[in-house]
Amino acid sequence: MIVLCQKLMPRILRIYTTPDWSTIGDFEPLEHILDQCILTNSKIIVLFSNPNPEENEYPFPPISYIITIAAKLLMLRSKISEAVDYNIIHLQDDEARSNVNNFLEYYTPVNPTHVVETKEEIVAILNDD
Repeated sequence: MIVLCQKLMPRILRIYTTPDWSTIGDFEPLEHILDQCILTNSKIIVLFSNPNPEENEYPFPPISYIITIAAKLLMLRSKISEAVDYNIIHLQDDEARSNVNNFLEYYTPVNPTHVVETKEEIVAILNDD
């Protein structure tokens, strides 16, 4: 399931997934955050970074959910364009790279997107901001 972690807000919205795909997750909080950014004329950074996966268990959605997630993001595309400064995708291994590449076949981010492999790269991008 998709999880929105707001601990780093108001500037950074961290998104990650869990291995439980009995539900996709709730997109209403994401839309609310985007609406608030637009209302206050502020922008956020979206950080997609999964927790370290447990052995042989990657929290990536099945293909049917990938398509649904892409469709939901496409519906929010104009709000994402207005409310998000840029995205950071943190890839922790080759499996994550493959999964993200599969997702990007269905959804192209509307904002600049940085793909990184280390936490140090994330910090460097944030410090350049």
